[in-house]
Amino acid sequence: LAVLMTASLAACSMGGDTKWAAKAGDLTVPAGVYINELITAYSDATVDLPSDVKDPLKEQVDGVTVSQKVAEEAKKGLDEYIAIEQKFSEMGLAMSELDRASVEQTAEQYWTGFRLEETYTANGVSRESFILAQENMVKKSMIFNAIYGGTASSKLFLNVREKLSLCYYASSTLEKMKGLILVSSGIEFDKFQQAR
Repeated sequence: LAVLMTASLAACSMGGDTKWAAKAGDLTVPAGVYINELITAYSDATVDLPSDVKDPLKEQVDGVTVSQKVAEEAKKGLDEYIAIEQKFSEMGLAMSELDRASVEQTAEQYWTGFRLEETYTANGVSRESFILAQENMVKKSMIFNAIYGGTASSKLFLNVREKLSLCYYASSTLEKMKGLILVSSGIEFDKFQQAR
């Protein structure tokens, strides 16, 4: 795994600054965020391999080597990270100080509770990069909630309330740290089955 990550970093930096993995407009993605994607992709690709495999990177998964699968999935993860950051900014969304504190607390629980620190730092993922990856997941949920039901221009409001006239109000609320979206609406009793 370390060899794959080192090669990936060398490839992305071309002998230059290895502190970042990608740049898109004003966004600079730290190398640690990309390495976190590599670790996740490696874990996902090797989870079903027998434990006695000598060189997991050469094994076949889904018609390609694990090495290829890891590279492809990490690239997808990096692309998604960038897309989320850009969409979050484009939509004018913001994380509150409480949101950030909750993310940091959750990340710290993983970092120390699951003893990720030693493995991740040895492979180039700082605590800060790990937190950025966790924040990105929360931002993804916030984007979904804003589109689905968190604003007056959301799908719930425009379709269920305005277009179909099935309720007095329709909205969703994101419970960020629980990963839940709660939907609420005021429905007339005679429209309950149709709204359901």
